Amino acid sequence: MIMTKSQVVTTTVYSPILGIDWNYDAYLPAGYNDSTLSYPVLFMLHGLYGNHRNLLERFDSQQILDDLFVPQIAIVS
Repeated sequence: MIMTKSQVVTTTVYSPILGIDWNYDAYLPAGYNDSTLSYPVLFMLHGLYGNHRNLLERFDSQQILDDLFVPQIAIVS
């Protein structure tokens, strides 16, 4: 898959401890799918009364991450 710009992917992971599917968004930098590089990962947590979409909806998080000097993956939960 050729990806010429960054993308945000929404997905879930099952937590056996909590017994629920946990939603999260993953920001993938431009060129990620075609790269063999290792990327640093930034974890952004929404807080007590939020959800995984809060940071992405309140701020232009994708554009902010696009403008960083170091390409990285960001997990928003």
